[in-house]
Amino acid sequence: MSARSAQPEPLQGPLIPGKGHRVAVTTDGAGASITWSFAPAVVALMLYWILAPPVSGDKDGSEFTLVLSLGGVPHPTGYPIYSLLGNLFVSLAHTLHLSWPTAANAWSGLGGAVAVFFFHALSMRLILGFFTMRSGMRFAISLLPTVLFALNPIWTYETTLAEVYSWQIAWTVGLLYFFTSLVR
Repeated sequence: MSARSAQPEPLQGPLIPGKGHRVAVTTDGAGASITWSFAPAVVALMLYWILAPPVSGDKDGSEFTLVLSLGGVPHPTGYPIYSLLGNLFVSLAHTLHLSWPTAANAWSGLGGAVAVFFFHALSMRLILGFFTMRSGMRFAISLLPTVLFALNPIWTYETTLAEVYSWQIAWTVGLLYFFTSLVR
């Protein structure tokens, strides 16, 4: 961060083919980029997709499988964003030859991975507020709460079956992350 501005300095990102210039990757001021949080999110996504059963689950799982497959409306409150975006995802996954229940369960797994992404990014940002350390060390330390969150048995259950809770947590943690960027 320069002494003249309070804004973080952009890092030189990857070269854009055919354009001749680089993408700026904004950091949080301590050298760690939010892109570091993609690593635990991708690992979580693969884990949740591997653990997801090829059939509908209990609770509301079979209802949400039908809703996401057919573009219907679930029980109140209706979960409109979940249903609309989920229908697009599940329909696309079904065209790639996944069964309807597997595609609906994969939608929840994707929500879990998005939640892990924002959880790790939020952890890195909160650790910055308490400790001054190199970005690699902050990445490693922020993995501990992220792994505990991602591997929690109840959380894993919700991310491997067609349910709304993985996306609810993803949106909540995402809002917390963006809120902390506003108040910093």
